[in-house]
Amino acid sequence: MTKQPGYNGQPANLITAVVLFVDLQGSVSYSTSLSVWEYDKLINAYQHVLAKVVEEMKARYCIKESAIAGDELKAFFYDPGDVKIQNKMKRIRKTGGIGSDEYDELKKKLRATRNRLIYGALRTAIQAKHNWLSYQLNVDRIHAKQNPIELGCGIHSGRVIYALRGDGKKRIEGYTINYAKRIEGTSRFGKYSQIALSRSAYEVLRNIRVGHSMLKQRIFFKRIDLPPDAMKGLFTSERIHEVTFFHRLKGVKLNEEQVVLFRQIFETDPTNFWAYSNLINYLFYDFKHVDDAEQLAESERVAEYALYSNPAFEKIYYDLGSIQLKLGNFETARQYGLMALDLNDEFDLAYSLLWEIEENTDADPERMLDYASRAVSLSPGSALNHLSLAKALSASGKTEQARIHLDKVVELYPSYADEDDVKELRSKLWKKKKSAG
Repeated sequence: MTKQPGYNGQPANLITAVVLFVDLQGSVSYSTSLSVWEYDKLINAYQHVLAKVVEEMKARYCIKESAIAGDELKAFFYDPGDVKIQNKMKRIRKTGGIGSDEYDELKKKLRATRNRLIYGALRTAIQAKHNWLSYQLNVDRIHAKQNPIELGCGIHSGRVIYALRGDGKKRIEGYTINYAKRIEGTSRFGKYSQIALSRSAYEVLRNIRVGHSMLKQRIFFKRIDLPPDAMKGLFTSERIHEVTFFHRLKGVKLNEEQVVLFRQIFETDPTNFWAYSNLINYLFYDFKHVDDAEQLAESERVAEYALYSNPAFEKIYYDLGSIQLKLGNFETARQYGLMALDLNDEFDLAYSLLWEIEENTDADPERMLDYASRAVSLSPGSALNHLSLAKALSASGKTEQARIHLDKVVELYPSYADEDDVKELRSKLWKKKKSAG
């Protein structure tokens, strides 16, 4: 963090911010195909929906600045309090305190803020898409079997200048904002959600740990292939990642009205993977009565229908495997899990599914150990993965290693210390150690 004189001699500081741009896809074509009054109605509807989303998200995340103009929303996520933390870290560095507990704690605090800002920007983008989809204008289009009017979103994280501006207000400014706008422009090349992340935002987001999981186990991405001039003179080597789907992401759920719309979109166009993944989340993973036979049958029907149009998507095979496991069809579930891995051998949820199948059948200790080890190597911040590995190691007679991973479970997610299966395994491992001693 550096400090320079800003406007009227006031100090200017460098801080980290996350910038979200949201844009109405195809707005130019709508402006020419619609009458002036019809286009004005469209823009008013868009601005109304986005303004409500921003107000809702301000209560949860640090949206310190936002503006809606025409068909564009820009929202800036940052914490002005970071300036004090960075100044304190600077003083500690001057006295040679780098590596001290205090310094490390402040560094951890800054990292946690940055992580929350990026997560907040993504949550805002998803909420904007869901709320816009269920606005009456789009509802009418969907009922008429027309494609809804899409939103494109771009998210980028970087350093900005936080300072007093010429109008007397403290705000951020910098190249990061321009770059985020370019990221949003690439979203039109996406195939799934049209939510695009820069490489810096993507790399941070997928490694954030929330609860007992890592976000890479809840939010999935694919790289967007860009034409040469997509970044308009900026870095052409930038890797842009699009949100493909999210899986059991806490706090992001469809309401009943949105479920009806997603079902209509999906049944009209089964290649719409964003509609499918939202729908299967509701039907199978979020639904309160998932043990209901009728509900399971509908989940299976939706997944099989999606498979015919998206045969190369590992998520569908994982969903079908999870459904078959719930139905008690273990061999069929196993085959689906293996098919998912054939498509993506870094899909750690598929390894977890295969481990669970082994646990529910005549478990092969070596296979259990292999699946659990691979899941941990791919998502080392997942408490559940470490618990699976601890159980597999225990079944293989590797008591000391099992204890290490069981301790890791509680370290990552302290609440698990009171869970019955954790207490039972700890007691079992303690008895083994006692008898060996």
